Amino acid sequence: MVTSGPLLLGIPAGDWLQAFSGIIGVVLTVLVTLWIEGRRRQAEERADLRIVETAVRDLEDALDACEAPLPHDQNLQGRLALAIAAQKRLHEATPGYEFARAQTVVRDLTVFRELRYLDGALASKAATIGSEYNILLGGAGRVTEAVLQVNQVRVREIAAYLRPFVSGASETLSAKL
Repeated sequence: MVTSGPLLLGIPAGDWLQAFSGIIGVVLTVLVTLWIEGRRRQAEERADLRIVETAVRDLEDALDACEAPLPHDQNLQGRLALAIAAQKRLHEATPGYEFARAQTVVRDLTVFRELRYLDGALASKAATIGSEYNILLGGAGRVTEAVLQVNQVRVREIAAYLRPFVSGASETLSAKL
């Protein structure tokens, strides 16, 4: 038998080199595929968190509107319309947030905790938010100045209670994105 190069275990060096190159190629292909998949998954998670972040910002804007004092230079109907508009934003932002949360899988424990705190806070005030909003909606001709003032006090209390939870979630989401 005539060989053209050195042998190792009876196998020519060129065959060893070819086998080693094939193994390296497979390993690199798998590693690059895993890296690309990881990057794709991170991008999807960030996109999902951006949806939740948008919903949290909507809640912040709604709380801002609810905390804003009503102008005293308008008549009762004008202030009532502003109060209804502000509470409508909060009333609609809450289900928007709940929808975004239901669509999003959160894999970061810090974000998960903040969002769970916010979930609990919103759940504890959901009935009150709805009832205060419905008081104003149902009483177009029956809402007096005293009813509007009590409503505003209650809504501001709700907003003050929710603010730290909404701010905490917003800050945590912003830090992760």
